[in-house]
Amino acid sequence: MQVRSLSKLTKLVTLCLIGSMLLACNSAPDLHQDIVTRQTYVPPVWLDAAPFGPEPEIIEVQDLFKLSAEQLEDFKQFSQRPEQLNEPPNEVIANYLKGHLVNFNYYSDTLRAKDSLIQQQGNCLSLAIITKALANLNKVDIQYQLVETDPIYQKEGNVIVSSQHVRTKLLLPRQANDANSYIIFRGGTIVDYFPQRGSHLLRSVSENEFFGMYYRNKGAEAILKKDYNKAYWLARKTLSLYPTDPHGLNLIALTYYHKGLFEKAEAIYQEGIAKNDDKLDLLSNYYYLLKKLGKNETAKTIHAQIIQYDNQNPFRWISLANNAFNEKNYPLAKSYYRKARDLAPYLHEAYAGIAQSDIQMGNMKSAEKALEKALEKAHRRTKKELYQKKLELLSDLLTRNYKE
Repeated sequence: MQVRSLSKLTKLVTLCLIGSMLLACNSAPDLHQDIVTRQTYVPPVWLDAAPFGPEPEIIEVQDLFKLSAEQLEDFKQFSQRPEQLNEPPNEVIANYLKGHLVNFNYYSDTLRAKDSLIQQQGNCLSLAIITKALANLNKVDIQYQLVETDPIYQKEGNVIVSSQHVRTKLLLPRQANDANSYIIFRGGTIVDYFPQRGSHLLRSVSENEFFGMYYRNKGAEAILKKDYNKAYWLARKTLSLYPTDPHGLNLIALTYYHKGLFEKAEAIYQEGIAKNDDKLDLLSNYYYLLKKLGKNETAKTIHAQIIQYDNQNPFRWISLANNAFNEKNYPLAKSYYRKARDLAPYLHEAYAGIAQSDIQMGNMKSAEKALEKALEKAHRRTKKELYQKKLELLSDLLTRNYKE
């Protein structure tokens, strides 16, 4: 999930939200999983903890996947049912989840496995943590996958939250003759409660990055509660597992921003940009910080990098555009919406965004043309009706102005 504030600085961290079902996949590719080995984390010199007080008690990684005695016994009894005995171990887990998540509330909080099962709620990362806990019990190899979906937005006070989606794949057991073979395909069961049409796999997620996502999510939840000290220490935990995580760096920069330590926040953005290939969000946040600090020439340079940035995901640009629009920076918003349109001319959201930006800038004829395209590209009846109504209102306004 990504958190953006409506204040002068764009505030961005990464979590995940919503969705739900189990989908069997018997011939999906066995993607290479680049495991990042845990290492002793030596914080950079600018990562000063003094402004954030003593480190609070933070749950350890292994405790995320612990289940209660009752939960362990329940899964054991389920696994020993006659209809499960001949199932491969990955399917046993999938079948268990199907039966136990019928009334699951896909709430946005990130919970550890035990609590998520007890409360029968949690976001997509919570479901992945439950799946990992059961995979540990059944000795099933697991793969973590980052999936591109339409962004989900949620407004809390002056903060906009948007989603990033993670799912798991429970792999089939290796066969005896696999030991000396190069496996191109390894089947399994994908556990996902957000299988949207048009969503697709972006990449594998290493185990350490997956672990770090929990602390990053909890840090974002702390940001929403304005507990910046706790958010800082949770971000540090994220970076101890995955030192170059751009979203963890964004989160920690945000905590410095709230302490008024703008130069340190700037140094963190520079560090993150230097160390990451996936730097669009870092560049965007850095741009807003530079504008706040009055460093307009540097901001122009960063903005030029953003516009030229080679990110093929149109929803990333729509997300940046929405944030710029909420900041009332309508020319910037339009440039991002146009970037999304150029990448995906079939998306009605891009044309609608261009139209709303043009309306705010007084470009009514241009807005009318963009709304016509949004209406043409929309497929859902509700969206078509919305765009049609807006187009009629805009046409009436243009007609009145012409007569006057």
